[in-house]
Amino acid sequence: MKTNYRLPFILIALVIAALGCQLFTGPQLTAQPTSTAEALIPTTSPTPAYTPTPLPPIPVQPGESHPNEPVYVTGKITYTSPFFVNTISDGFVLLEDEAGFVHRDHQFAFPVNDQALGPIQVQNDSTLTYSLMLPALPQGTAVDVDNNGRKDAGVQVFAVAYWSNTWGDTFIEPRDGEGWSDAYSSTITDPQNNDEIKGGILIVWAPDDQQSFPTGFGPDGLLFTSDDPTAPIPAGYNIVDLSQKPFRVYKTARPTIDLNEGVVAVNDYSNMNYQDAFEALFQKVSKEYPFTAEKGINWQALHDEFAPKVAAAKDAQSFYLAIRAFALAIPDEHVGPPIESRDFLSQFGGGFGLVAAELSDGKVIAANVLPDLPAQKAGIQPGDVIVADDDGVVVVARKEAEAVLKASIAREENETGKRARLKSGELGLDIYKMRERLAEKGLKYIDAPDED
Repeated sequence: MKTNYRLPFILIALVIAALGCQLFTGPQLTAQPTSTAEALIPTTSPTPAYTPTPLPPIPVQPGESHPNEPVYVTGKITYTSPFFVNTISDGFVLLEDEAGFVHRDHQFAFPVNDQALGPIQVQNDSTLTYSLMLPALPQGTAVDVDNNGRKDAGVQVFAVAYWSNTWGDTFIEPRDGEGWSDAYSSTITDPQNNDEIKGGILIVWAPDDQQSFPTGFGPDGLLFTSDDPTAPIPAGYNIVDLSQKPFRVYKTARPTIDLNEGVVAVNDYSNMNYQDAFEALFQKVSKEYPFTAEKGINWQALHDEFAPKVAAAKDAQSFYLAIRAFALAIPDEHVGPPIESRDFLSQFGGGFGLVAAELSDGKVIAANVLPDLPAQKAGIQPGDVIVADDDGVVVVARKEAEAVLKASIAREENETGKRARLKSGELGLDIYKMRERLAEKGLKYIDAPDED
């Protein structure tokens, strides 16, 4: 994303022009210096008056006069994947500008100046919590969604969404993601209908009380289309519950908005028979897999090949082998079969029962830990970090990884400093303060043979 560097230069040019007008407004009589010394004394010009750029007024001032005006959002992020928090970096929540969805622009780049971020905290192996302070004057994209045929100031529409920062600086850039979120968001999207928003929560900011907002999806079942019924919306921040009919619009100072896992949620087919489970899996994968054309996948051919093998499965092992073969037939190294301990042992004849995986940031984690084998008995869990060097391999518990990393960096820096001191000629005796300890024992280290 490019930064607009023109504005600072324009401002500098204006300041220089203003000074020029002040200094060169015509001939002026000035006192001549009476001596060489006086001529060397620098003169100063008065500082020009600075007028700050006025900000637009806040339409609703939170506080005693408006105790329900939203200011601070909190909520939970529940996830089913045991690897979720280990496959991302620098996670946070974003007050996500939904102009991309309003215009159905999947390449919408989130403007840096409207990115309000909030921290997250890991609570347990299935839950994060977050907090997000709402800006007094949001800088999102104004969208006119009232369908009244007139050009209005419009409203700013936001979701709360979980993001990770993989590229560049602190903020989201196009390489991190574009468009709108279909997972870990306050909205609910339909992956089988171009990720259309079909429910959940939006946060809408209106600059005044003259704007309107949809009250329902309209006959076409879509949001922000021309057949949406609309009604006036109050100025300031509003919480809009899209799951109510009509939409519920309300204000509360500290709303609780939980995020939806969406399309990345783990699907549990364990209560189905083998054939039904395969059909449910196949329908989801064949419709939602994003690289069908790029990989040249013929889903019908795969179904025709593996559905009979699943139908012939008589026990869990034969069903597993059929599903494993189906997964391996998808030409994508990111798609892999589940690991089953008996199959693992039949192929490798033993081992620690630990399957490692390298993440995009270079981190290596325990992707699978098989039951009743040494890795599990040693307490290793999925997501734990695997670290190796010339001295060997260790596994660090996921929850302790950050503290261990900091301690390792501190130790390495300390050792680097000591090596530099030793290289310069300083004795380890002095680095480790051993002279004092020798003195306590009545001993003295002789630096040179002729020293008394």
